[in-house]
Amino acid sequence: MKTDTITQSLRGHRVLAGLTDDRLGQFVAVAQPVEHPKGTVIFREGDPAAFVLFITDGNAALELCAPAVGCRRILTAGPGELLGWSAILGQPAYTATARALDDLRAVKIDTPTLQQIVADDYQIGYELMRNTALTLAKRLRVARLQAADVFGKQVEEAEATKAT
Repeated sequence: MKTDTITQSLRGHRVLAGLTDDRLGQFVAVAQPVEHPKGTVIFREGDPAAFVLFITDGNAALELCAPAVGCRRILTAGPGELLGWSAILGQPAYTATARALDDLRAVKIDTPTLQQIVADDYQIGYELMRNTALTLAKRLRVARLQAADVFGKQVEEAEATKAT
């Protein structure tokens, strides 16, 4: 992927919205294009949060896995979205498993480099954290709707039991 293509790809990302061309250029200078074939596990829940991915093409499933129920898809992320927010927030490990649903192309930035960019320019840090918070808020809304769907009937049943 050429520098111009990386610049154009990153410019379309919600998490980097609000950055000037100069500030965006700091990401472009260290970005690595990556591809993950359909079905590939990109990272697993509990793996060290070594990088962040800015998806440019394709979709990835975010999955939670538990011994009693196996793995469940909790979200699908696509072009313009972020994978690996744990790296942005300085968390030591990923909180979900990411799997390519189709051939996925993305721009990758390793965690130490990302953290250095943010430490060197607080405006970048602010925009990145603000936009990451918006991404997490969206994912939390989805999780709440899923929880309501899973647990809603049980609550109604419990209330009906109390009434009798």
